[in-house]
Amino acid sequence: MVFLGGACMEEKMIIPETEKEILVGVLIPSGWNARFDVINLSLACDEEREVGIGNLEEHPELFNLLRRQIEVAGTVMKDGEFEIVKVVSFKVVSDSNTNK
Repeated sequence: MVFLGGACMEEKMIIPETEKEILVGVLIPSGWNARFDVINLSLACDEEREVGIGNLEEHPELFNLLRRQIEVAGTVMKDGEFEIVKVVSFKVVSDSNTNK
């Protein structure tokens, strides 16, 4: 625990996973800038699991796959309650846009 100005804040600990994991889900927006442009993406998987994409700068083409079902291979890390995947590779599973 970290104490700042009398307030108690939990310290975030990033726990790395060592094995590559395969995730399948729908790519959804998860962050926007002041102009409401999508700047962050997450993968909405089964059982209400949502995993943030951690290295979008390496895979900007993912922005073109919003609301499509994709399969992602990568390393998943936990940041507190949140999961983040460092994408190694991906492929489209369903080419139809789920928002239609």
